[in-house]
Amino acid sequence: MQAFTGGVTGLGIAFVLYGFTQTVVGAFDGKPVPESYQARQITITVRTIVSGLAYLATFVYAANGTGLVALAAQKWLDKLTGVDLIDEQAAKWEEEKKAQEEGEK
Repeated sequence: MQAFTGGVTGLGIAFVLYGFTQTVVGAFDGKPVPESYQARQITITVRTIVSGLAYLATFVYAANGTGLVALAAQKWLDKLTGVDLIDEQAAKWEEEKKAQEEGEK
């Protein structure tokens, strides 16, 4: 339940950040670029960094939220079926590791 709650929270934050990012990019688009070469380069660099960081934060929250919701879905399915796929795979890897170690001896 905590994974689902965290995932929904992360997706909600990503949605809010996306709206904020669109506002920031819209504000930058409405402003003219200075005529001076150096001032223009600095302005473009700052705009790129700010919008890039805003999109990065949006993506990080969206990816984390999606992963947590997927984890919650997997754990819910495990609870319904009574089989824990993660523990099952870990046991399988341990058996393969033991077989490999015995084969080396």
